[in-house]
Amino acid sequence: MFSKVNDSRKSDKTYFAEGIRNNRNYAQKYTFTYDKKLTVVSPNANENVVSFTLDPQATMLIVAEYKDANTQFSWSFETYEIERV
Repeated sequence: MFSKVNDSRKSDKTYFAEGIRNNRNYAQKYTFTYDKKLTVVSPNANENVVSFTLDPQATMLIVAEYKDANTQFSWSFETYEIERV
């Protein structure tokens, strides 16, 4: 699930938010790499790479700020890898 959200307090801020859920019955490690058009703000990220492990049925919310609020959404903004741990 993803969404593009505008911050009504700061009209020049636009965010991309994506919820991740591990629907498997084993833990999985997720690594997301985002396009340079976005800056990841949550969870903590190393530049535009986010990596975390989710237990079964656990969730994580990733929030990234568009560097230019007029940027159109594209599925190519991210690549990801999922591995069983």
